[in-house]
Amino acid sequence: MLAGSGWFWLWAALAAWAVWAVWVLIREKVWRGVPHPRSFATGVAVSALIGSASVAYSAMYVPYVAPPKVPFMVSFGKPILHPDGNRLYVPAHFTFRNEGSVSIFVVGTQWSAQLWPSAFRPQGTERTRWRQELGDGWDTHRQENFTAAARLLAAGQISNAGSRLDPGDDFSKDAVIEVPVAAGQGRVELFASVSFIRADRCKLANSYTGSIEHSWDVEGEGHRHLRDAPSWLAQPGDDFFRHHSRIYRSSEVMRMTQAPDWAAMWWVIPKGNDAAPYMEVHISRDPDGREVLSEDEQEPYGMKTMEKGVDQPVAVLLRLATDGA
Repeated sequence: MLAGSGWFWLWAALAAWAVWAVWVLIREKVWRGVPHPRSFATGVAVSALIGSASVAYSAMYVPYVAPPKVPFMVSFGKPILHPDGNRLYVPAHFTFRNEGSVSIFVVGTQWSAQLWPSAFRPQGTERTRWRQELGDGWDTHRQENFTAAARLLAAGQISNAGSRLDPGDDFSKDAVIEVPVAAGQGRVELFASVSFIRADRCKLANSYTGSIEHSWDVEGEGHRHLRDAPSWLAQPGDDFFRHHSRIYRSSEVMRMTQAPDWAAMWWVIPKGNDAAPYMEVHISRDPDGREVLSEDEQEPYGMKTMEKGVDQPVAVLLRLATDGA
């Protein structure tokens, strides 16, 4: 794969020189001095084909199809009970490292911790309800009655948008979540997602990391809301910040023959004080993301999003904190 314009012109010059050399050989008919010209030509041709196939396979095909090996896991650590007995400090660990041979660029990362208040339901939910929950892709807990909407406890990023993760690099992160014990039967849910592209197929512009834009007045008093996200992404009044830049293909030939594309990461912060933020990433034909590419069109860039989640009842976390105390 050609990595830059300088390599492209070097390749073009070598190709032109090779064509000229072949033309000179044909014009001078150098094969006349060879004892067995046909056998010699056949041997050269076969050797050239085998060599070209070997180089193409090892230098281009194998790296292109080799899957990135990026372990991504979310887990709780051992909680600690505050001396006042009213809150728990719950460690959260996010594993995000590159164990493969392919470098990646981080388009965006996000993690959040939410508390779901609940109470015991002696009779359990009816079949129509738990059937619908399963049909919607949710877990169902028949004896657990969630008494209120989820409450955001903590949120953040695992690594900076635009970071490059080379083989052997580790962007894992630890965080500590403060959980009120008064939640009783509540459940703590930890969720995280990461999105990245393959560095051997494309490259984010250097401006991506510093391209952050906010929907609110960053410097003004009160930080008032200034603009809405696109309607397909968020509700009117929701806040957001985003990173976006042009995305460059690894092949210089494709850069010159195909229209430019743009990568973007949106962090949407819904209205209200307790709603959890969510992340959306995409590649589009224009800087504003009006025409988002389909999954098939994004596949050559190696775009991938991984999501992980884990949850524990507050009662279990409290028991873990008090065991052995």
